[in-house]
Amino acid sequence: MHLRWLQRLRRAHHGVAYLVTAVLVLMALVGLAATQILPLAERHPDRVAGWLSDRAGRPVRFDAVDTQWTRRGPLLKLANLRIGSGAEEITIGDAEMLVSQYSGLLPGRSFTELRVRNLDLTLERETGGRWRVRGLPGQQRPGG
Repeated sequence: MHLRWLQRLRRAHHGVAYLVTAVLVLMALVGLAATQILPLAERHPDRVAGWLSDRAGRPVRFDAVDTQWTRRGPLLKLANLRIGSGAEEITIGDAEMLVSQYSGLLPGRSFTELRVRNLDLTLERETGGRWRVRGLPGQQRPGG
């Protein structure tokens, strides 16, 4: 009886090891495919803008996109990023969007991360003791 349990445990151990190996190989293949697809994103910025617009629920535009692969996943460098249209358009400026392929698998973590570059922020303390940040995109307009 004891020998049967040991054999079952050994089989289960081998099965888990094969499963983990298969998942790691699959993730490596997906990463390899993504590195080959990244140059397509640079050649078709209109498709990238459409994909971002669908995700944001607002029109997203930018002048150019540059891509590179990082340890965490693909990084899209967006030049002169603008969100919205008409009077409600917000000019973000240069931004980077990181698609973290592994972080999104953890609960409470997002697959994407937006980084804004070259911000000039000012931290002010009002007379009432409250702090205020100036220089964020969209604050140029009243109520922005």
